[in-house]
Amino acid sequence: MSCDGNKSQDVPWAWVKRVRDLTKLEYYPDVSLPVEILPWLLLSDERTAQDTSKLKDLGVTHVLTMNGMPVAQRDWLKDKIQGAGIVHKYVSSEDSEGYDM
Repeated sequence: MSCDGNKSQDVPWAWVKRVRDLTKLEYYPDVSLPVEILPWLLLSDERTAQDTSKLKDLGVTHVLTMNGMPVAQRDWLKDKIQGAGIVHKYVSSEDSEGYDM
């Protein structure tokens, strides 16, 4: 807290905004997701996995989600993907070095 008692002055708002700006997809315009690993295997992020029309256009029939997420978010994603007629499987995992898959 600052000396005048104003907590908001202690938050590094410019830093927080910059991090948000850097993590927006438009900062990586040359990255097009999903990427093809093998002719039958694509790798993507959660944002692209939510775009079920894009998945259908690409001929995706199954989605495997492998990240830690709250149950409500996981259920929402599952319902969205399965609602588009795509099989969905979720495996809880951690995005950390040395995680035993």
